[in-house]
Amino acid sequence: MAGGAQIAAGDVTLLTYITTVASVLFILEALHKWLEVHGARRKGVYPAKGKATLEDVRRLALSGETRLAIRAYREIHAGVGTREAKDLVDRIVTTGGKNCR
Repeated sequence: MAGGAQIAAGDVTLLTYITTVASVLFILEALHKWLEVHGARRKGVYPAKGKATLEDVRRLALSGETRLAIRAYREIHAGVGTREAKDLVDRIVTTGGKNCR
């Protein structure tokens, strides 16, 4: 092949393997997040879809459910990043839930 690099068969196999593993990990992470929320909803810990309130965020944060509190906050405020939501949840925990609106 003039002027171009050749790709060895082993390189293609490795690239295929890496892509497959990355895809499986992505799917497993998404499934884990869904199961976490679904399980919390079944236990009555997490609000129904689209029904989260700031009081839910506060309650989850103060009960140690930080990940669920972050998720609920982001559900209420579409477009808010994880860092901003985590900072608010951390502030709720630090202050005991006072003045964190």
